[in-house]
Amino acid sequence: MTAYNLHIIRNLVTAIVVTLFFSCTNDFNEVQKVGVLQNKPISEAVNIDLKYTEIADDTVRVLANLISPNMLDYKNFQMLEMGGEFELDN
Repeated sequence: MTAYNLHIIRNLVTAIVVTLFFSCTNDFNEVQKVGVLQNKPISEAVNIDLKYTEIADDTVRVLANLISPNMLDYKNFQMLEMGGEFELDN
């Protein structure tokens, strides 16, 4: 290759890299929100049996047992929603 061709290729690569570098203007918080639907649950579960436990030394103690026909998990709101009737055993 001649020096002229290398010069053209170097300028082209430099232009592409600079364009890519300055085109990324999103805030990190905005990037994290991609894929998170605002008013939709992140996950859904049916016929759940949730056990809330406590670990002390070498023993595990069940504090509560929650049984529900369905559960909606809203991680973006730090909230769980239990649908229908649920039963709480403790």
